[in-house]
Amino acid sequence: YSNYARDFDEFMYDFDDMVVLVAASNDGSFGHESIGSPGTAKNVITVGALESDSLPITTVSDFSSRGSTLDGRLKPDVVAPGQYLSSAATSYSAGLATCATTNMAGTSMATPTVAGAVALLRQFLAEGNHAVYSAAGAATSSYNASSPKAALVKAMLISSTAPVTYGYDASGGSITLSSFYATDCASVTECQDTDGGAEDSYGDDCSYYDVDSNRWHCAYGSWDDADFTAANMCCTCGGGNGEPCPVNGYLGTTGVDYHQGFGAVQLSNVLPLNGEFELFLFEGELEENQQWDYSFHVSSSGFDTTEIDVTLVWTDPPGSVSCSSSCLVHDLDLRVWEAGTQLYPNFGAATNGDYAGQADQANNVEKVSISSAVDGTRIDVSVLAEGLGSADTQKFALVVTGP
Repeated sequence: YSNYARDFDEFMYDFDDMVVLVAASNDGSFGHESIGSPGTAKNVITVGALESDSLPITTVSDFSSRGSTLDGRLKPDVVAPGQYLSSAATSYSAGLATCATTNMAGTSMATPTVAGAVALLRQFLAEGNHAVYSAAGAATSSYNASSPKAALVKAMLISSTAPVTYGYDASGGSITLSSFYATDCASVTECQDTDGGAEDSYGDDCSYYDVDSNRWHCAYGSWDDADFTAANMCCTCGGGNGEPCPVNGYLGTTGVDYHQGFGAVQLSNVLPLNGEFELFLFEGELEENQQWDYSFHVSSSGFDTTEIDVTLVWTDPPGSVSCSSSCLVHDLDLRVWEAGTQLYPNFGAATNGDYAGQADQANNVEKVSISSAVDGTRIDVSVLAEGLGSADTQKFALVVTGP
């Protein structure tokens, strides 16, 4: 979290209707925690890249930088096509016009794609289309359509996402993301290099520890974490010291991870242009320990989907430069109950993992998804201002989509 990232957060906090998008960087070969600044800022929309040179688009590009941030926040926020895209070419000569195009790859190609999506979201609201395509949702909503806050636009974008299936490890090997992030290093019985290129201070990698004659180094704890130069070697070997996975904890399988963030942008998942779901939008403001509540019943009749997505975003005050434990200043909690059962956002939605069943205290973006909502079920949503560190109030935006 650099001065550069802090400046972006401060600007967006002071001018909270300004949406800023930043490319995640093209350092995926370095593995995790490779997001470039200011992509590590809390309030920007950080964009990673998808392979887009063939259909279907199902894979995060190998070069696309990955989270988390050093303080454990989820980045990138979203991914979009970025390999290869046709775009305007420069003549490289002042005053010489050209109509040429060029094909390029990079997160800097994916980011303008998402910027266009953001412009469409703002246009949808400003032109009054909400009431046209979701009459019931618009009648219940409460927000400034003529000048929506950046948090609302970001929440709509996050609400639109769909999970991506594949990606690459740091060595360029193809991986299935759900399996990759389900690796629990506390339970492995042999050395596992989950991100590619891990080795100890002597240059030995997992192939060394997987030889029977050397396995005792792990099995009897005769090495310690200081022996390893990379945090991406899982090596418990049946009881020895455990080296962590290349993420801040074992994530489980949630479809939310440090390759893709919340997933690929698909505006049809948030704009009900065919009337397949309702769209509810809210902007509010809370004092510390104050709670905002909203309830509804699932009514699937006449709708094409049973999925409900609830997304909370707030524009957080700037944090301290080089914050390492937590850069979050104001902590809001999204709480959702389905027929009385509490559901948790982000990594808390996993049925296993280090964050399963926990509230998110690191991010200023929180999303809960219900894949198959039952008709007639009561859904309760609340936003709690758990802690405000630098102001008396905190504004927020909430998006709900579903039948």
